[in-house]
Amino acid sequence: MRNTAIPAAALLITLSSAWAPSAEVVLQEMRWQVTPNVQSRKAVWHDAAGWLQPPGSKLERQPRVLVTLRNRSAGSEEALLLRYAVSARLAHVREDGAASAEGTWAIPFILEERRVPKVRGNDVLRVPISLNRAMFGAYLMRMRRAGFWPDMLKLQVMVEPRPGENSLDDRMIEAVLPVQWKQPQAAAPGGNK
Repeated sequence: MRNTAIPAAALLITLSSAWAPSAEVVLQEMRWQVTPNVQSRKAVWHDAAGWLQPPGSKLERQPRVLVTLRNRSAGSEEALLLRYAVSARLAHVREDGAASAEGTWAIPFILEERRVPKVRGNDVLRVPISLNRAMFGAYLMRMRRAGFWPDMLKLQVMVEPRPGENSLDDRMIEAVLPVQWKQPQAAAPGGNK
């Protein structure tokens, strides 16, 4: 009599591993973006190294983040959930509108999620994440009334893990954006002499 338990067990392991969820969608890159023209109806976003927002000034348009997802598997991944948190590094505002010292990181003031319906196999998808305007504006107003203003913003994003996944490698990312309180001084014509 032949023992079939070993080949059956091997087949069961192979089939179960083929259907097990995999963490093949990773966060490849994250970039802050701003739109310089607030008069335009349609926003044109550009990558930003900083955001000009003086303390107490009207919030015309807040920055956003562009997250790049990469699916490393051949099959499509569906129903992904991106969770993100926004925090600010707060500095005390002096009477002249300048920062009294380097700021201190506060706890996140926005915790949200963004659903991504599908990322095709071996493909890259860029997902814009816009900050909740009402929450962001209300936070800035509260901090300004308390005498503080952000000198940096930080956004942290993660791909929500699913049952059966065993790693969060490359599934969390963060980026900071300096907040400029004053317009940078332009260099004098002819340079310094």
